[in-house]
Amino acid sequence: MPSAGSLRTTAPPWLGWSACLALGIALRAAYLATPDLDSDMAIVGLMGQHILAGEFPIFFRGQAFAGTTESHLTRPRVAPGQS
Repeated sequence: MPSAGSLRTTAPPWLGWSACLALGIALRAAYLATPDLDSDMAIVGLMGQHILAGEFPIFFRGQAFAGTTESHLTRPRVAPGQS
């Protein structure tokens, strides 16, 4: 018979993953609650709104460089906040 000191209790593996997931969600929620936005991020969001409206820009507005890949990828996140 094993002694009381040698008995091990182990947590189920899903408990660790659940804790990591909860921590990730909490950190993301805290970040979204206090956004540190600047004008560069705003331009991407505004261009996402224009893409939803049917425009298809190739460059950032007022510039002959810096493609709009990020703006096209932001489009789905802009759609729920569309007014």
